[in-house]
Amino acid sequence: MSSHKSINKTDIDNLSFEILDYLKSYDSYEFNDIYENDDKAYKDIRNSLESKDGIDMLLESLCKDIKYYSCDNDLSNKEIFRLNQKAFELLIKVNLYSKEVEKEYKKEMGII
Repeated sequence: MSSHKSINKTDIDNLSFEILDYLKSYDSYEFNDIYENDDKAYKDIRNSLESKDGIDMLLESLCKDIKYYSCDNDLSNKEIFRLNQKAFELLIKVNLYSKEVEKEYKKEMGII
């Protein structure tokens, strides 16, 4: 998502699926405890991306994951390193998405 284009359904869908894949990789047992199936998880993630509070929660969760991977684990472990990289990439994408949502909201409200 670049900052010069408006948000579209495909962007949100792609980001939702990326987050879904990450969550399944991060802790598949917890994922299966929380969600009945991938479709339910996708819908919850998609709903989170539609509200400021939901986006903030995702950002906070990714920051906690990055801290956990970076401080409490051995980054020489390739899987831990890969998950840390993925969490950081998603943090950047969700942050950029958040800025686009805020920009569109301001545009709709006539602020910009």
